[in-house]
Amino acid sequence: MTEQTGKTRIGELLLKEGLLTPEQLTQALAVQKTQTAYRPLGEICVEMKFISMLELQRILKKYKKRIQLGELFLNLGLLTREQLQTALDKQKVEGGKLGQILIEMGIITENMLVNTLAIQMGIPKITPDFSLIDRKLSQGISMHFLMKNEVIPAFKEGDVLTVIMSNPLDEDTIEDLRKVFRCNIEPAIASATAIRDTIRRIPENVSYKGKVE
Repeated sequence: MTEQTGKTRIGELLLKEGLLTPEQLTQALAVQKTQTAYRPLGEICVEMKFISMLELQRILKKYKKRIQLGELFLNLGLLTREQLQTALDKQKVEGGKLGQILIEMGIITENMLVNTLAIQMGIPKITPDFSLIDRKLSQGISMHFLMKNEVIPAFKEGDVLTVIMSNPLDEDTIEDLRKVFRCNIEPAIASATAIRDTIRRIPENVSYKGKVE
């Protein structure tokens, strides 16, 4: 978890939710300052048994809309603020996703992006596989939508649809899928390459087509 979720720090959120006392937060911050490499505050709180991993994951999911990908990488020491600004400037001019731009610039690798988001957001990393994916779920969605957003509706259990995404921070795509399927969306993550390769391998006779473009 990045130390900040938008303008709100994770420690403040844990206090707000009643999961930490001010004294515990002070102790956890003190431990964080002694680390030679950046470690997320939430992870430290779990290690110190102030909160459980399930409680941390619940907070991550509840506030995930506020997580900024660039700030997350800054906090993890994977890039400098100058590199981030260069990537953001490039994004303004050329468009595209920040993660992909950082990969193209050679600052991070695709594997680093996937693993970081999976660990920091407490979401599963799932390799797309035809034996796992229920292709019937996507018959109302165009191939263009899937490719553009790098997303695959994978499987549904009860009122929860698991979707494999290259960017689980993409709330617009999640909201689109929520409207289509009228159920809760649980994001998982995979590399953009794996997702796009899987979509391309869909046989023509079951290719996705439908309302969502």
